[in-house]
Amino acid sequence: MSDDLLHRLQESFTERYSIEHELDRGGMAMVFLAKDLRHDRTVAIKVLDPALSATVGAERFLREIDVIAQLQHPNILTLIDSGEVDGLPFYVMPYVKGHSLAELLKEKGALPLEQAVQIAEEVADALETAHGQGVIHRDIKPSNVLLSGGHAVVADFGIAAALDHSALGKLTKTGMSMGSPVYMSPEQVTGDKELDSRADIYALGCMLYEMLGGEAPFQGSLEALIGKKVLGEFQPLAELRGDVPQEISNVAARAMSKDREKRFHSAVEFRETLLAAVPKEAPEGWGRRRTLVTAALFVVIAIGAGLAIYRARQQNELRLWAAQTLAEVEGRVDAGEFTEALALAQEVEAVYPNDPTLARLFPEFSYTVPIRTDPPGAEVYLQDLSEPGGEWQFLGESPVEEVRFAGTTFVEDRPHRLRFELEGYRTRELLKTAVLGVDWRGILLMDPVVLEPEDPRLEGMVQIPGFVYDSVQYSDYYMDRFEVTNRQFKEFVDAGAYRDPAFWSHPFLRDGTELAFEEAMALFRDQTGRPGPSAWRLGTYPEGQADYPVGGVSWYESEAFARWAGKQLPTTRQLSRGWRYYRENSYVIVPRSNLGSDGPRAVGANEAMTTLGVYDLIGNVREWCHNEMGAETRATRGAAWTDAPFHVGWVIPKHALDRDPTNGFRLVLSFDEEVKLEALRYSISPGTRRDFRTEEPVSDAEFEVFRRLYAYDPYPLDAVVERVDTFEHWVREVVAFDVPYGERGGAILYLPRNGMEPFHSILYWGGSNIYSTRTVDDGWTWGFDYMVRAGRVVVIPLFKGAYGRSMPPPGEGEYGQEYRSSAFRDATIEWVKDLSASIDYIEERADLDKDRVGYFGFSHGGMEAPIVMAIEERVKASVTNVGGFMNAGFFPEADPFNFVSRARSPLLMINGKWDIVFHYETQQLPMFEGLGTPEQDKKHYTAEAGHLVPKDEIINETLAWFDKYLGVPGGG
Repeated sequence: MSDDLLHRLQESFTERYSIEHELDRGGMAMVFLAKDLRHDRTVAIKVLDPALSATVGAERFLREIDVIAQLQHPNILTLIDSGEVDGLPFYVMPYVKGHSLAELLKEKGALPLEQAVQIAEEVADALETAHGQGVIHRDIKPSNVLLSGGHAVVADFGIAAALDHSALGKLTKTGMSMGSPVYMSPEQVTGDKELDSRADIYALGCMLYEMLGGEAPFQGSLEALIGKKVLGEFQPLAELRGDVPQEISNVAARAMSKDREKRFHSAVEFRETLLAAVPKEAPEGWGRRRTLVTAALFVVIAIGAGLAIYRARQQNELRLWAAQTLAEVEGRVDAGEFTEALALAQEVEAVYPNDPTLARLFPEFSYTVPIRTDPPGAEVYLQDLSEPGGEWQFLGESPVEEVRFAGTTFVEDRPHRLRFELEGYRTRELLKTAVLGVDWRGILLMDPVVLEPEDPRLEGMVQIPGFVYDSVQYSDYYMDRFEVTNRQFKEFVDAGAYRDPAFWSHPFLRDGTELAFEEAMALFRDQTGRPGPSAWRLGTYPEGQADYPVGGVSWYESEAFARWAGKQLPTTRQLSRGWRYYRENSYVIVPRSNLGSDGPRAVGANEAMTTLGVYDLIGNVREWCHNEMGAETRATRGAAWTDAPFHVGWVIPKHALDRDPTNGFRLVLSFDEEVKLEALRYSISPGTRRDFRTEEPVSDAEFEVFRRLYAYDPYPLDAVVERVDTFEHWVREVVAFDVPYGERGGAILYLPRNGMEPFHSILYWGGSNIYSTRTVDDGWTWGFDYMVRAGRVVVIPLFKGAYGRSMPPPGEGEYGQEYRSSAFRDATIEWVKDLSASIDYIEERADLDKDRVGYFGFSHGGMEAPIVMAIEERVKASVTNVGGFMNAGFFPEADPFNFVSRARSPLLMINGKWDIVFHYETQQLPMFEGLGTPEQDKKHYTAEAGHLVPKDEIINETLAWFDKYLGVPGGG
């Protein structure tokens, strides 16, 4: 405590106490030696620490400790005064010279049997009196037992409870009592709010054990200490110290039972049982001893002195630390710092594993998954990819039933890699998402990681799950972990493969003419005329590039190498399957891939691993596939180091003889029959890609014709609320009403339970998954729940084809899948009319503000936003989440491109920079730049994400946007 505060206290206490000097301090209070001027006596004044004072309610604390003043007993240190000074609560106790039991134990170790039993007996007497008046100490420990004149006096009675009760939910938010973990009962350390006198008896048993055994019954790290308490694991006292009678050892064991029902039910029962256990030959004088304590005792230890916590702060009070840490956790969650919140929460969890506040908070920023293997018993390791060169953390042997990650089940806060090792089996490395999936309802689907016996044929290859294509089931197959390297291709060259026709089974075609073997081999030369890739010289690769991917090879050379190696050149479908979950992980993979650089890099020299453990499937070299794309061209995939990220998903045709340095390959090994594999080697149409920067939208006259297709005359809705369901944060109403094209449609409304009418309304158009959603109850709220909790109503039109409404005609596929079709055009017009009818319904309700209507489109709904904005002027502000132009042909009446320049209301576009569905350069930017919205009323927010943007970023941006353009809910 600084001299400045001491001086302030001296000035404040001028008329009542004269403070002489500071005696001691702890994590909770400062202790001062003072003179009671009114009664001319020496006292000890405890002043709560300023940080603690800011947490507890001073007035309530002082009211709580009034009960302590009523405790009058020779073995209880009396409270003689209390109050508040300079904003800090204080209380006063008599001062006497003496020392604590903690100091005695530190000095002497184990105490004589007679002395230990006497102290325990006297503390039990003090507890008996307090418990009889409804006061539980909750912090019985040696430092709170003061010794004077050979007798024990208990200090700080009820202070821990008073602090806890006066914090008004801040200090007690974990539901835990204050106290020292060494002596706290299992119910205290596990967060039970309902404590009774048996918690004090447990602590007294721990003290008896320590007085006789010379050491505390529970020791080690805090985590180990708490675990032992919960399990009731401690060495029997009679084993620790052989001269302790078994009967007394049994008393201590019963008092320390992990099951409170098995402990002594009162301090009286403890004392009587303890005295009965004293050996009959015990020295004379054992038994009841009472000497009234006429002198006051000085308290030398601060309130609730604690001990260091897991990875912890240098604070003495564990309970205060936990409360403050949980408050910080909530702040981190509000700021969207999920990883940081999880790290802090897990520190608290190590101390209070069953804390109710943690149970409430955890789902807001984290989730748990089991990690299993087939067979079980594999060692499981975890690596955080957000930290370059991050250490591998051992999680345990599979199954690991609960591993907690920061983030949500849809978007992880940080990417992680898993490794599985089991003797006799092939090691597997996967991104975390490979062992879990999320279905459209947000339910985690766990896939056991299949481990295969070691097999020399599969060395350096990664297992890829089988799939169904054209109603045919294909088995699991294997893909090279890395691209074929210069070193490996050199073996092929040195084996004389360029001279052996056996490896070259396909006709060599150039300009419609088939070349002879010798003619073709003359084309496959390096820069010095020797057989080999075009990037080589003198029959070998550049110095230092043995482990770089081979480049400058034609499709024919790649296919010949595959035959020589006993493997296959992959098909486009096989190669793309290696990207499994790429949509979710593109933000992890693409930035780490070798794209847009000045040359290749060594295989595996980066962290560009796909979900299933394949490296550099994106970038580095463009990879040959088996499939034709014309008479003399073959497909390539994956993009090269010269390409941009949007090229990643493209299938790019190249002449089969092309030997550009960017051309490389990797191989697969499938054990399916050749006739099945041949079906995957189909010819691919090159197709066309739209360049939205060069296209022109339809004329104004044509657009007016399109607009009329979406218009309709006013009509009665005949609305009926068919169902009402009440949830924790909202009420869901399912409403039916007529829609403009002669059918019965409706909407689902999510109304906040806590909010102010009239509510603002947000129309929500979800992703393409809504068209496979058959019932209202199949819907999920992940995409919009925060808007309801912020006080707005979310209105989901019952779009045609969704929630069981009017399934598409047989054979045409579900809506949302075939863009260039009359069915999709007609459906788009009907969908927008469904949305417009929902606005009509909003206007009929008195509890909804018809002038404050917004729109939120996710994925498919984001793609449709330009049409909604251009047609519906009643929508005052819009947000799209992962929207953009779709690289597909549409009928012009349903092409968002023709509407975007006519969309003029405020729009916020939220996108992932690495989205492979809506590429940044070719699909996001053209929509944003093409908007007719004034520059100051549009914003393009890009996150370091793929097709799923972290929810905290969506929340922050969306709520701020609607607050700006619709107003704050309840604020007009």
